[in-house]
Amino acid sequence: MPRPPRLQYEGALYHAYTRGNHREVTFRDEADYREFESTLLDLCDRMEINLYAWCLMPNHFHLLPETPNANLAAFMQRLLSRYVHYFNRRYKLTGHLFQGRYQAILCEQETYLLELVRYIT
Repeated sequence: MPRPPRLQYEGALYHAYTRGNHREVTFRDEADYREFESTLLDLCDRMEINLYAWCLMPNHFHLLPETPNANLAAFMQRLLSRYVHYFNRRYKLTGHLFQGRYQAILCEQETYLLELVRYIT
C-alpha cells in the first residue's frame, strides 16, 4: 500500500526532521555541519523557503521551515540528496545515510510553534 502524500499548501509551517540510518552519525566534523548549513541556506534562498530555526545534532536535525510555494517535498528531497551525495563522496561510502522518510509535522497552533522554537533552539 503506498504512503499517503504529504499535506502541502502555501504558507504552511512545519517541524521537519530526520535521523541517521541505524541512528548513526550524519555529521562527523565541522566541515560536515558547514556543508549541510551551506546547502540548507542556498536551497532556502533558491526555493523561497522561510527558515525560522534549525538545529543540527550529530545523528539528526530539526528544521522549522515555512513554504510560501507549497514545496516542502521538493525542498527536502534536494536538501537530503545533495548532502548524502557529499557525505558518501567524502567518506567513500554508498547507500542510505538517513533512516527512512523524513518526518514533517504541520505546525498549526501558536502554542505548538512556541514550544517547537524553544525545543529546536
